[in-house]
Amino acid sequence: MLAERGILLIPDMLANVGGVTVSYFEWLKNLDHIITGRMTKKHTEKKNRQLIDMLGYKFPENSPVM
Repeated sequence: MLAERGILLIPDMLANVGGVTVSYFEWLKNLDHIITGRMTKKHTEKKNRQLIDMLGYKFPENSPVM
């Protein structure tokens, strides 16, 4: 009936996907109580730390290097 009238119908699941995506990133941000811009930095630091550990280098736990 709506199609006959020329009314575009978008399924709810498709129309809401943007909101669900944003909610997911807000949830991730709130897990660590950090602002969004720092999520990438934290991920990069973690990967760098893993690489350094894999190579066998050791830094003191309180080291500002990472």
